[in-house]
Amino acid sequence: MSLPNSLLLRYLWPVGIAREPHGDVFLQHAMFVSNIEALRRWLPHYVKVHAVLAGVSLGLSALLCACGASSWIALPVAVVAALEICSTIVFSAAVIALRIA
Repeated sequence: MSLPNSLLLRYLWPVGIAREPHGDVFLQHAMFVSNIEALRRWLPHYVKVHAVLAGVSLGLSALLCACGASSWIALPVAVVAALEICSTIVFSAAVIALRIA
């Protein structure tokens, strides 16, 4: 399984959405506008996916803490939850920035 072409990687991260600009100035500007439109269309999807993953990982972390699980198990789940929350915040900020622009 090749990482850049993986469907899971594409589903979780905006890999391969934007195209590299080439050609003259007008073609580069048109490609820039096309890339911005693609990001405006797809970034809300990434916010939703990571918000769901953050909720699931936070719920699992709370369940493990309530059950008194070992910290060797609870700590990695809490780290994953924190990273998912950060991803959700970053993608949400990008969506807001693209809506303002």
